[in-house]
Amino acid sequence: MNVSLLPLLPHSMPPSATRDLPVLPTVLSKLLALSPNQSGYFDRVAKIAALDPPLSIKLLRAVNSGASSPRTPVVDIASAVARLGPSETAGIVTGLTVTRVFFPRTDSQKDLWRHAVAVAVIARDLARAHPSLQRCHEAAYAAGLVHDIGRFMLFQDDVDGLERTAHLWKTHEDIALNERQLFQIDHCQLGAAAWPLPTPLRDVIRLHHDYGPIRTDYELLVRTIQVADLAEVRVLRGGAWRDIPEAKRPHWVGQQAGHASWPGLPFDAKAFAARLPELSHQVAEAVDALGLGG
Repeated sequence: MNVSLLPLLPHSMPPSATRDLPVLPTVLSKLLALSPNQSGYFDRVAKIAALDPPLSIKLLRAVNSGASSPRTPVVDIASAVARLGPSETAGIVTGLTVTRVFFPRTDSQKDLWRHAVAVAVIARDLARAHPSLQRCHEAAYAAGLVHDIGRFMLFQDDVDGLERTAHLWKTHEDIALNERQLFQIDHCQLGAAAWPLPTPLRDVIRLHHDYGPIRTDYELLVRTIQVADLAEVRVLRGGAWRDIPEAKRPHWVGQQAGHASWPGLPFDAKAFAARLPELSHQVAEAVDALGLGG
């Protein structure tokens, strides 16, 4: 099937196309078990939302639009929940009862969520270790979580398309190219145009597969998500880093988590390599919390 989504971009995007992104059943059940009157309600909602890109998008979209729109854009999940307040947050949670749930069955389907959460965890780690990003590490987490939201949109009504494209790419550049051949649009273009998100998040979604020179005020954040994206697939997935002798890991990490067009990794490869055992544990914990099984 060769379906064109171009008519949806950008101004004619129907509200249902963004509102109705499916959430995981485990996420929905955890949210519906909460009460706005519970102690720590905001923290619990934020923790659950941090596992589900579609839900995070709903919260970030709500807080940055309409009556809730703050003077300074909100770019992290915990701040979004706190800013919305108990009534509006509870309303969004209640609205999920009529939202479709999605039961991922194949590895490709499960990897939509696994990859998003893993990239978010890695991005937060990178930001914490970078002097220019330390104060916005939760924004880096949110950016990592939603960077592939366009893929959720592309495949929400065509899950077989995910299987058809999974084996077609060898490099990260191939992903967007194959999507454009199949849909006449890629997930970066689609995701960036779908929501009135703050510019840092929108630029990450739009540019995270552009490895050459990019025009944005948030280049370091975009590069952070790109490094996290590459590191998840090439370094941490399957424990690939464990097969590399410790003395050689910094150089190997620099190659795997970087891009050939870059002069070098925009992070300390030696420090990143040293954090891999703990980071691998953090990623595994976060992915396990999704409840997707093996």
